[in-house]
Amino acid sequence: MLIWTICVVSIITFCLSNSILNVSTHASSIIDLKQGSNTTGNNSTPSFCNCVVFRFDDIQDYYHRNAQLAIMDEFIQKNQSVSLGLIMHVFGNDSEVKDKVKEGFAKGLFELDLHGWDHINYSQLPEKTQEEFLSAADIKMRSIFGKGSEIFIPPYNSFNNTTLAVLSDLKIKVLSSDKFEDSMAYFNATKSGNQSDIYGIYHLPQTIEFNDWYKDEMPKIPVNDILGNTTKNILKYGYAVLTLHPQYFSNVNETTGQETLDKEKMKDLTFVIDQLTASHIKIVPFLKVVSCGTTEVGNEDKRETNK
Repeated sequence: MLIWTICVVSIITFCLSNSILNVSTHASSIIDLKQGSNTTGNNSTPSFCNCVVFRFDDIQDYYHRNAQLAIMDEFIQKNQSVSLGLIMHVFGNDSEVKDKVKEGFAKGLFELDLHGWDHINYSQLPEKTQEEFLSAADIKMRSIFGKGSEIFIPPYNSFNNTTLAVLSDLKIKVLSSDKFEDSMAYFNATKSGNQSDIYGIYHLPQTIEFNDWYKDEMPKIPVNDILGNTTKNILKYGYAVLTLHPQYFSNVNETTGQETLDKEKMKDLTFVIDQLTASHIKIVPFLKVVSCGTTEVGNEDKRETNK
């Protein structure tokens, strides 16, 4: 009987010690992941970006102005970064939009990205035309802001090898398309090594948009889906890219054509920003992501949805 009691006690003690060890190991893994989002040592390069890029497309004169201004103000007031996709042929005459872009740029919050000369499908243009249009966009950006851009957001997310060759000549470092148009290897900010394509360009596709697209409608994507996608892609690539469009945040009266800001959708944007920052996920520009890691990865998830 004594031997039996000793055996039972030994088994219970062994099970309890293993349970405690498992809990301790799980807790340690959470701590390690959180620490990994910082640095690998004093003055060292971050080993895990743990960040999200807000990509704000279709910035142009007189286009859903209230929404453009409100969104840019949101990032300025929260002292957070946003990457602006400027359509250069139709940018610069609207003083309100231009001055707001300059304000955020001067504060170091707005990254200026080329969204083309016109909003057209560049993959359908001959090489000479692509050269002329993208060069014109670069020249105009330099004339307004005193510097060019190192990021290209292709309209309709479409591009081809000719586009990449032209971008390389213009010293463009980053291309942000989406996972359905970009068949090349994606940048991974969690590792080190050479990650650019043969043209010297890094591919950082959008991982989700704030709205879906269905014919002429822009259905809402639930904020929980946006936050879940962000977490998923940060774990996989070290970052996520969330795309905004001003027209989604704007209501247009079909009779008068008057545009008004959709305050409920703006609340969703505020909520997402606040949730990300509360979770210690950094909001950064494209070039900051590139500085976090340098390796190519295959886009094995090509067939998954962006949600």
